[in-house]
Amino acid sequence: MVEAAGTLTAEHLRGRPGPLGRRGWGLWLVRRLCDQVLLDHPGGRSWLRLHMRSRPGPARPDEPASPNGSG
Repeated sequence: MVEAAGTLTAEHLRGRPGPLGRRGWGLWLVRRLCDQVLLDHPGGRSWLRLHMRSRPGPARPDEPASPNGSG
């Protein structure tokens, strides 16, 4: 995720979103969905690196149970 103006700061990542319809909800959502968010400023741009761990989802009814019994 890139912000070309390069004005994104760590404070923006820690902040609370404004009222509905205002700014900040996208970063709030990113923080809730991602396990890790890294901010860097190469070349005058703000770069966010978003990391999410893979978690197994619920088994579908038509899938056999996993061999290790967890699903």
